[in-house]
Amino acid sequence: MSLRIVLAVSSVSLVLVLSGCSKPKEGGSCTGEQGSCIDKQNALVCIGGTFAKVKCRKNAVGCMEVMGNVSCDVERDVGVPCAGDKEADCSSDGKKMLDCTDGKWALRMNCSKLCVSNVNGVRCENAEGAAGDPCTQEQFDSAVCSADKKMLLVCDGKSFFAASTCKGQNHCRAVGKMIECDTSLADIDDPCEKEGELSCDTAKKVMLKCTNKKFVKEQACKKRCNNAFQKFSCD
Repeated sequence: MSLRIVLAVSSVSLVLVLSGCSKPKEGGSCTGEQGSCIDKQNALVCIGGTFAKVKCRKNAVGCMEVMGNVSCDVERDVGVPCAGDKEADCSSDGKKMLDCTDGKWALRMNCSKLCVSNVNGVRCENAEGAAGDPCTQEQFDSAVCSADKKMLLVCDGKSFFAASTCKGQNHCRAVGKMIECDTSLADIDDPCEKEGELSCDTAKKVMLKCTNKKFVKEQACKKRCNNAFQKFSCD
């Protein structure tokens, strides 16, 4: 059975200065932190010298103009305009980590559990994922389970890859801050992590060994391959 440490991974309101006597228009020029409410759920904010339309979250406040200021709890999601190039934040639904790139929010990675943004920074807490899902260099060598719990996925600094199958009784699961992958059952050519680790094939007829990141045949069993209590033997 393999164990791995999980290296884990806000709602921000814009307060803007009203843009003057005339109502601004989307695409019009602007300076600084100018802004204006279009209606209760939409606002114009100054991004890169141009007014851009943003959605305000559907809460009790929405977009509000008070004493020369505009308050808008901005809806953050992929493709939505943003200010502050290269800054990171969580999507409003807490399911994505986003980067502000070229004036729009872009997906850095999905967060199957929760995206958290606080004074310590932005991090993605993952409970599960899929091979090929993006991840960050900060998450290098961190692990998650596949949605069906039959695969251990590891971050290579750019994306998650299938590091090991978890075909044993306990499959892949989170235990506290650990990810546990039950490798007591596998099949020939299944990916594996721990060199020399033993397993039984799913038919329990062959003892397997992890060699060069894959399970290969160690020996055939005349009757049965035993894998009780992580002790492997052939009858």
